[in-house]
Amino acid sequence: MKSKTRSLVSLALAISCQGIVPLIAQNRNDAVKVSMYIDFISWGEDIEGLEVHQLDRSTPVKALAFRYSEPLEYSGSQILALALGQGGEVAAKRKAEALDAWRRSRKEERIEVPEAILAPKAFADAAKGVGGEIPKALAAARNKDPVLAALVKLPANSRRVTILLAPGPDRSLVPHIFDDDPTRQPLGKVRVHNFSPYPISLITNSKQSGALAPGKNFIASAPRGTFAYELAYKIDGAWKIQENNLLSIRPDEQMHMVVLRNGSSFFSSSDGSRGGFMQTALLRRGPQPARKGDDE
Repeated sequence: MKSKTRSLVSLALAISCQGIVPLIAQNRNDAVKVSMYIDFISWGEDIEGLEVHQLDRSTPVKALAFRYSEPLEYSGSQILALALGQGGEVAAKRKAEALDAWRRSRKEERIEVPEAILAPKAFADAAKGVGGEIPKALAAARNKDPVLAALVKLPANSRRVTILLAPGPDRSLVPHIFDDDPTRQPLGKVRVHNFSPYPISLITNSKQSGALAPGKNFIASAPRGTFAYELAYKIDGAWKIQENNLLSIRPDEQMHMVVLRNGSSFFSSSDGSRGGFMQTALLRRGPQPARKGDDE
């Protein structure tokens, strides 16, 4: 096994969205230790060969497209090192195929949409630096661990996080953290994220979001376990209704609703067609498992 990185240069990637933790790469020997469950989600196609690298071991993990798999019970450094192993090339090929399919669909729709729709602007801004380069700390860490794909600073006082991974330059991954500790992601409610390049409006049975700018989010209630909404987006100065829907949510359940424009095959039917101009992904999580050492 290749030797693991022991020293990293400090790097801050500021992301201001409510409910999302800033990502900072700093010294891997940081004395701060954390213990939590981590779920990994892919922004595009399923990510193959994803591993968590620690000083003494590598742990394979799954990152499925916009859905949860088995969580990782993690205890260790607050700085999480993610790597792409042998499956990385397969994942890269699938991402390229998805991008080609998405570009073709753009031509069929006859709508000019910037390539930035394929990942949230916050991801792209954080990842590209100058000239689309990977972060300097990651570049330095790859001198000792060439397969590293991302460095993430985990929240210090959380029992649960979701890490959404978008494709970055040079086989890197750009992480976006949802702090899902129940004190910050309430049970029985829905956090709605606008990851599209357009303002959206959500009218629900409990409140109206108003114009929600790209990169912003808000929490909506689900009275008596029902989340009813009308979703619209603004393009070319006009509001267009995307969909009306009715969802159920249990009082012990966490839910994220992600609104986006995305080329992943996850949003395509068997014949390659898509249901609307926007896509929506629902991330549902049931009751939290107890960590080792937690009081019952």
